[in-house]
Amino acid sequence: MSVSDLSGVQIPPGVAVWVDRLMLVFLGLFVLWVVLKAIGFAMRRSYNLTPVATASSRDIRPDFL
Repeated sequence: MSVSDLSGVQIPPGVAVWVDRLMLVFLGLFVLWVVLKAIGFAMRRSYNLTPVATASSRDIRPDFL
């Protein structure tokens, strides 16, 4: 089932091909974005990194000092 068949709007066949391809590209980019966000979250969790905004206000000191 193509994306252009999902609504009741009549789309010319030539345009429907481009709409279907464009929707697949956007879907692929969205899936890639979700996967990269999940990987980034997992990496931050594994290295125990926190964003600067959520860090405490104490003085920053390296662990080896």
